[in-house]
Amino acid sequence: AESRENYQNNLRNTVRLLQRTGARLVWVNNTPIPKGCPAGDPAKPLTGRVQGRMDLQNHWAATVMAEFPEVAVCDLWQVVKDGEDDLYEKWWTRELIHFEYDESIPLGREVARSALQALGTNIELNPMSVHGSRDSLSSSR
Repeated sequence: AESRENYQNNLRNTVRLLQRTGARLVWVNNTPIPKGCPAGDPAKPLTGRVQGRMDLQNHWAATVMAEFPEVAVCDLWQVVKDGEDDLYEKWWTRELIHFEYDESIPLGREVARSALQALGTNIELNPMSVHGSRDSLSSSR
């Protein structure tokens, strides 16, 4: 497991390195670990896919990213949290961290929205209806 100091120093160095390329940067935080995953060892919060791990890392990263206000933020954690009683309700009880097709759509849209905003474009995202269902996607191939 990595210490907070090492994690933050590595992130800080990575941001500085990437800034030298002239690229516009977007920090995408981690999504949560579902409640169905094992609670893990509280003494080792960064070991495995355990509840609370991503929240802890997001807090560590947010502290570093506050030093770089020019870096845009894409808050995937909040997308999942906002849908806890709706789209992500079943996901929260799973033992696996992966998202199903329909669950991934809002996450992808938030990444796209954040990237477009960081680039300063006025391009609007296509409506949700363009995504269709997993069934319509597989039948169109």
